[in-house]
Amino acid sequence: MSVYKREGHWHFTKTINGVRYRGALKTARTKAQAEVAERVILTDIHNGAYRKDSNADRTLREFVDKAFTPWTKASKKSWRNDVSRLKPIVEFFGKYRLKEISPFLVESFKTRRRKTPVVYTKQTAPGVYEHREKQRSAASVNRELQLLSRIFSLADVQNPCWKVDLLKGEKKRKRYLLPEERERLIQALEAPGREWLARIVLVDLYTGLRRNELLGLRPEHIDFARNIICVRGARSAIDLGTKTDEDREVYMNSTVRGILAEQVAEAQANGWAYAFTNPRTGTRYKDIKNGFKCILRAAGIDNFWFHDLRHSFATRAGCDPSVAIPALAETLGHKNWQTTMRYAHATEDAKRRVVEAQEKVS
Repeated sequence: MSVYKREGHWHFTKTINGVRYRGALKTARTKAQAEVAERVILTDIHNGAYRKDSNADRTLREFVDKAFTPWTKASKKSWRNDVSRLKPIVEFFGKYRLKEISPFLVESFKTRRRKTPVVYTKQTAPGVYEHREKQRSAASVNRELQLLSRIFSLADVQNPCWKVDLLKGEKKRKRYLLPEERERLIQALEAPGREWLARIVLVDLYTGLRRNELLGLRPEHIDFARNIICVRGARSAIDLGTKTDEDREVYMNSTVRGILAEQVAEAQANGWAYAFTNPRTGTRYKDIKNGFKCILRAAGIDNFWFHDLRHSFATRAGCDPSVAIPALAETLGHKNWQTTMRYAHATEDAKRRVVEAQEKVS
């Protein structure tokens, strides 16, 4: 067998009739599991499912429907993002065979998507909604181009995207809670009727967990003896779990410990599988977007996403000189410290101290 382990994950590589096939075996945890997964893939290859010639002659729509969409649903936890981004790709390229799609066509798609505005609905008053437009961002178009390139890579045909540059000017989001916003948010969470949401938001604010990691917590993942949260990696493509599919441990402060102690006790008393369970449905909370928006309006906070709580956690920790970046990276679940530095934004106060330090007498 031709399986190997790299950076904690199993991969395979195989050359058949001069064509090289390779990829990650994300669900494999042992060498034996990796070899079984590889045999399944090689069987598909021998049956012609991934033959280079046959894919080149298939239309993009056909390949997406019969090969790419099943693959992304089985292999990626973020498959819903792929499915959403596939719509304009299939609309533009769907009738073309893969071998007919040229760099010029890809450039045409890029230009059209950049000029196509984003249409959305905004509530301006109770029961009153307006349709509005805004310019499509460079980041949005680039994600679609990268997905198109991934389709060609999976089909193992000549990739026209390699000759097309991504759009420049892509801006990385830099949003975290300012000190006064943090106080207003905590005060808004104390309002009656928001207890369930307050617990979720506060735990995230004090741990920096990703939303799926937080909502997927089970009572057995919380170790009160060691005072840690055991954030488990996904054991399959459809499981909730860490983004890297690897386990990690996050320590609890007194606030988080108190909240989770109540949640675990309630879950165990009712036989619930998750620490944060909706008592009306008996299942975990899946979407807290609407409730979170209400909290933000009450706190007077604009342009803020739930994921920005994670940025706020990292920024607050990164401004403490006693916090080591490696420790912060492990807590956030980052393999690369550069990723951590993108989260740990320098606050205005921290940047001011950098300059003022030059005047201090040594």
